[in-house]
Amino acid sequence: MTTRENHTSFEAIADELGKLVPGFELAPNRYDNPNFALFVRGDGAALRVYLNTYRGKFEISGQWPKDPEGNLMSAREWRVIPYNAVEPGIKCSSTRKPEGIAKDIVRRFLPDYLELYAKVLERQAKREAHKQNREALTKELCQILRGELHNDKKGARRYYKRSGDSVYIQVHSGESVTLELRVGPEEARKVLQVLENLLK
Repeated sequence: MTTRENHTSFEAIADELGKLVPGFELAPNRYDNPNFALFVRGDGAALRVYLNTYRGKFEISGQWPKDPEGNLMSAREWRVIPYNAVEPGIKCSSTRKPEGIAKDIVRRFLPDYLELYAKVLERQAKREAHKQNREALTKELCQILRGELHNDKKGARRYYKRSGDSVYIQVHSGESVTLELRVGPEEARKVLQVLENLLK
């Protein structure tokens, strides 16, 4: 078991890593945990470094971008690795010299992590584009009704209300839309007649 006094400091690792791979910087410790550090790059790539004092090891893994809704995601959830695959990660002695730890990170961890991270960024951009397209189409459809745009409790649907009637609009993609109507019998007849003529 190691103690805080005899392990290599996060600052020393950051200095040596910066010499080998410019761009990664030691971020402020948001978790107020002296055994955890985050090395962050400008594009969001980040190394999570945890000091396991019981085993005398640094456990190094990667951080992944959030989805367009702001949810934390793993590489598996981004579907850049198979479901049963293990995300990139390494362990190394916490008493090694910082230059040795930095070289280990560059040689054993970064190639796999950064390759997957680039794939995640591509998926993230596509998801964000799809989200923006859905939002734009949802607003367009609601404007046809000249109604108000609201979120339902799950945040997934938008709806328009007028005089007790409701039209629920859920845009799945640019080519698929679900409409749910709550109207009176006479309005329902008119809507169904329009649909009948439209779908002929």
